[in-house]
Amino acid sequence: MTTGFLIVIVLGTAAVSGVAGWPEPQDWVRAPATIAAANSWHEGKHLPRELRHYRHAKGDMGGPMDTEALIASVTNDELLATLALDLGSDSECREEALKQGMYRIGPVRFFELLANRLDHRPNSMDPWLIEVQSRLERRHVVVDALDIEDRDMPATEAATVLDRIEADLKRGVNWETAYRQYADEYRYKTGSRTKVGNLGHFVAFQDSALGRAHYEKLPGEIRWLGEELPRRLDRLAYLEPSHVPSLMKAHVGDVLRLRDRDHKEWVLYQVQEVYEGRRRKSE
Repeated sequence: MTTGFLIVIVLGTAAVSGVAGWPEPQDWVRAPATIAAANSWHEGKHLPRELRHYRHAKGDMGGPMDTEALIASVTNDELLATLALDLGSDSECREEALKQGMYRIGPVRFFELLANRLDHRPNSMDPWLIEVQSRLERRHVVVDALDIEDRDMPATEAATVLDRIEADLKRGVNWETAYRQYADEYRYKTGSRTKVGNLGHFVAFQDSALGRAHYEKLPGEIRWLGEELPRRLDRLAYLEPSHVPSLMKAHVGDVLRLRDRDHKEWVLYQVQEVYEGRRRKSE
């Protein structure tokens, strides 16, 4: 997938209780202060109120005090783990904190923080804590992905390029270096597009809701169709659901080349981390 697309959402919309008014000028001052307070937080202090109550400003671009924007800037892993399990916070805030922690330091380290906190509430019957425990029991695989679309390269050339990238990765070249090299080498002479697209960084796991939403590529835009993905899956929007079973069997360092027939492209993945899943206490 290459850059330069206009994103068009074609999904049913629902009223969101946390929708706020238009961004206000002081929000641009409040947001950095809120993030600074979050990143200096430690156990024993109250969680910042701005992170506990969901907010999303009107307009397509949102605002600096939006929950998603604030939590995406938090680098305090202890706060993220505490917020993710804080039953007094809005559900959207808990979910955003869980995703941010999982993507920021990886599921192995972040899920350990969550597990340590859950162990202090072993008999809780709260639905959210039960849901988090269920997620901790699933295998999660962290991957980076690039893609080459059929429209950008003939099949034989794409195979040759993917062979080269795969060989570099297997001999120890790190993902970022390899991707930058080939994206630059196969960049179009005009515009910002490259024939080797950056598909994304994913924390993949099995979920029955994957695949209910899908996208199609049109000239100059990406159009979303089907159901809206639940918040827990929104960072997996560009991950091809049919690839998940193969990814779930992979190990750290593996390089997988998989075909996406719907989008007429080849996808190359490298596995960066594997979280095996936590056993139930009774096991």
